[in-house]
Amino acid sequence: IEPETVQHRIPLDPEARPVKQNLRRIRPDWALKIKEEVTKQVDVGFLLVSEYPTRLAYIVLVPKKDVKILVCVDFRDFNKASPQ
Repeated sequence: IEPETVQHRIPLDPEARPVKQNLRRIRPDWALKIKEEVTKQVDVGFLLVSEYPTRLAYIVLVPKKDVKILVCVDFRDFNKASPQ
């Protein structure tokens, strides 16, 4: 779909300040899993690379009971800036 035809915008409160979260330390073996998952999603076109974003949402890894690792995104600060 052409961006001129359909373009999605998330409404944000103009008074909400951009929040930069603190960097989180990640185990080296988990960092490889993050890289694999992000690369896969960028290749498919689900994620786009952004230069100098004003709002960031960090990747969080959640270990599951069956030894798998779930890759999630922390949207808490982003959700606070959007109207309910």
